[in-house]
Amino acid sequence: MEQLSRDAPRLGLTAGELRGLARGAADREQIEKLRDVQLTRTLLLIRHLVATDADLVPAATMIGRAYEVDPGAVREVLRLPWLGVWATQRTRGVASASVGYLDAIARRAANRAGMDSGAVDDWPTLTRYSLRRNGRSLHLTVDDADPMRDCYGLQLAGRLTDAGHAAAKSTFDSAWRLLADLAPAYADELAFGLTTFVPLGDAGAGNHSVTHSDAFGAFASEPGLGAVELAVAMVHEFQHSKLSVVMHLADLFDPADRGWYRSPWRADPRPITGLLHGAYAFTAVADLWAAFRVQDELAERAEARLAEVRGQLDQAFAELDRAASLTDAGLLLCATLAARDFASS
Repeated sequence: MEQLSRDAPRLGLTAGELRGLARGAADREQIEKLRDVQLTRTLLLIRHLVATDADLVPAATMIGRAYEVDPGAVREVLRLPWLGVWATQRTRGVASASVGYLDAIARRAANRAGMDSGAVDDWPTLTRYSLRRNGRSLHLTVDDADPMRDCYGLQLAGRLTDAGHAAAKSTFDSAWRLLADLAPAYADELAFGLTTFVPLGDAGAGNHSVTHSDAFGAFASEPGLGAVELAVAMVHEFQHSKLSVVMHLADLFDPADRGWYRSPWRADPRPITGLLHGAYAFTAVADLWAAFRVQDELAERAEARLAEVRGQLDQAFAELDRAASLTDAGLLLCATLAARDFASS
């Protein structure tokens, strides 16, 4: 584990990097930095846990040895979105974040590194959707088995049947066609960073999609989303993943701010972090609806949704203007988002 810590990337964001992440879809270099920063945070949490819990030492030792054999393979194992969730929950004393989970990660790392150590990779076999259109590909693991995916506070689906996979894959294919054809920059962003889909159960209260701040690259949604809704959900939820990592790198507001703010997307008042997340994610949603206007079948709906979201963003930025707790970085983020021009999208 020590070697992994020594290989950590530079932390922090320059003003130019922050501005770039607020101007639109991220490129491969930007996504790779966010992925590496999330991994570094996870490893630092694990290092802290190992230092205080001897039960974790064998797994950490095996991971370290595997990394010496094949660093690239082990880094990919450790980028599993749920490992970040496990490390945070274990740090907070959540009972479901068991020692056994890190043991399983260690066995998988050893197996991927080709170590002859008797380690059996008993990870469940998961289905992977490969979506292709116009030379753009998204490879998405459908995780309907990992115990740590139960982090959203919503009902999960069980293992999908063949019919369930066929229906979901068809909708993903249609959503990917929309993104690759009409919003290629966002399709590229997802191809670089979105890795995992978690099927939710049918809550019967509308179609939900959600992310978790510690599970970079993963999102969950309920069945029943149409292709347009799924395309919007994928882009929307990945913005939350991005901003969660940005908030580890830059102080956007004074953490002493315990105030509540009106959000156009929620009936209940939100802390400033929630309002920032809404503004960041829905700016990308506005981009999408602007792009979708060029398709005849979507033009009227897209125009109406764009007008609605722009009005919501105006309210959000007006509310953020009264937030005295925004730092220079937070002000720069908000100013860059507010300056986005959807009329020419």
